[in-house]
Amino acid sequence: MWGRKCYGHLGTGSISEQQAVPQPLSLRLPDGQTPARVHMGAEHGLLRTTAGEIYTWGWNEHGNCGNNSTENVCSPTLVEIPGRVKLAGAGSGFCYAISESSVN
Repeated sequence: MWGRKCYGHLGTGSISEQQAVPQPLSLRLPDGQTPARVHMGAEHGLLRTTAGEIYTWGWNEHGNCGNNSTENVCSPTLVEIPGRVKLAGAGSGFCYAISESSVN
């Protein structure tokens, strides 16, 4: 990841005005999980894992990161979503996730 990161939206674990040299996404996944898809919104990001978990980071002024806060997030952080997420995405100021639910 590289470029402007004043809101933590590069997910490299820190905030600064710019990052001119590519840096790895600051992400540690549980054993057996790997990234399935990465989506970038307006200065925030979302990653869905192969296990159907969602991680978000970056600009969070409108609660974009789904963590019940409006503080910016510098590193990918797990979002509590019931069920396994099958589809997710990010847009300009929002994220969404569609999950499976178990009905007994």
